[in-house]
Amino acid sequence: MIHHISGVILKAHPSKLNEVKIAVNAHDNTEIVQEDDYQLIVILEGSHANDIVNTLESIQQKSEVLDCTPIYHHFEEESELNSPLENTPCH
Repeated sequence: MIHHISGVILKAHPSKLNEVKIAVNAHDNTEIVQEDDYQLIVILEGSHANDIVNTLESIQQKSEVLDCTPIYHHFEEESELNSPLENTPCH
């Protein structure tokens, strides 16, 4: 089975950031990893890309969310998630 991990930056007016945090935390496949006065960096995980898309669409529908910027998307076999990384030099 493939596991998907995505990161996004969510922006909100400072007075509405708490509402956005509540919307993010309402999903069991999200984690807020960083925040400041008006934005959150959020990690989303799922067994299918659609899991991430559906969660993100649900959060983006909140009127308090001003912007959502994807940062990255990574996927790999779940069996490989806990394997050590190979020490391969970059060229």
